[in-house]
Amino acid sequence: MSTTRKLEAGGAMPAIAVPKVGGGEIAIGNTGAWQMVVIYRGKHCPICRSYLKGLDGLYDDFRAGGTEVVAVSGDPEEKAESEAAEEGWHFPVGYGLTTDQMRQLGLYISEPRSPQETDRPFPEPGLFVINPMGQAHIIDVSNAPFARPDLKGVLNGLKIIRSEPTRSAGPRLSAGARMSVALSGIKACVFDAYGTLFDYASAAARCRDVLGDRLDAVNALWREKQLQYTWLRALQGRHADFWQVTGTRSISRWRHWGSAMRDCAPA
Repeated sequence: MSTTRKLEAGGAMPAIAVPKVGGGEIAIGNTGAWQMVVIYRGKHCPICRSYLKGLDGLYDDFRAGGTEVVAVSGDPEEKAESEAAEEGWHFPVGYGLTTDQMRQLGLYISEPRSPQETDRPFPEPGLFVINPMGQAHIIDVSNAPFARPDLKGVLNGLKIIRSEPTRSAGPRLSAGARMSVALSGIKACVFDAYGTLFDYASAAARCRDVLGDRLDAVNALWREKQLQYTWLRALQGRHADFWQVTGTRSISRWRHWGSAMRDCAPA
């Protein structure tokens, strides 16, 4: 499975087009209307078929709420046409999504495990809601077929978004994007530090020359012991701040790696 650069909420949705079952094409992004694009893996995926059955059952509700719905895969024409006919889907179905287009959408891309599965790379699931301004309003990208958003939840969420002007004017911004909304009534903000704000791998990275190809293993052990000691103390009701826990579990790592770690120790 290959990864790609992910889209940012609030950013411009890539404007791409794919052929449509029955003729014509499906335009994705910058259509001037609300659009929900469901990316599925292909005819070889039974979980996709079940998910799309649920989508078909809600298709009229999405349209009544002002959102056009399309489903797209990387399947060739004959597979997409046969599945759409067999399942009796009412929503437009696109096919032939290329790997370049998959990358543009920030999808995970998998290789077939056998010729019986499919004969080409295929996208893992994704769901995008694009607003009339061509912005990616909602983004949900998965690396596994069994992890997808609840469609009824998406439908209800879109009803709220469409009913409130401040929500429909633009999506929630992604991390790092500019926010102009003032926060009021906030007494405290809590942030996850280690592994989020702080890079727990930085200590071992400073010893790259000494550790060599053992660097990744040292990092893994460092984090493993850090979390294990935290969980153990929590179960025992013996609270200690993370700085103390980090220092305690470093002893275990020093013992495990011996002289290599002593060479890294500050003078």
